[in-house]
Amino acid sequence: MADKESYFEEVEAELKKWQGEINRLKEDTKKFDQGVVTQYYEQVEDLMALHELARQKLQEVKEYGEAHWDDYKHSMDEAMENLTRSYDKLQDHFKSA
Repeated sequence: MADKESYFEEVEAELKKWQGEINRLKEDTKKFDQGVVTQYYEQVEDLMALHELARQKLQEVKEYGEAHWDDYKHSMDEAMENLTRSYDKLQDHFKSA
């Protein structure tokens, strides 16, 4: 059980960090011209949706017992990887903007 608790704490800390990054990205839209802002903000909105999905997955992982732990942990790990990939893609796309 201690491993699960450590896992939950780690994911919660990562989600909190991601929330800060998403907020920073939203602020960054102010430095782009209007044509780029719309596209950038749409991608930030997509990132926010992935963050919310990851947060929901964490709740699911916490609610299910040992029988489903491996399945939900895998699902949670995938959600966090999707969030990271999406963020990296957004950063690469707008790095030169």
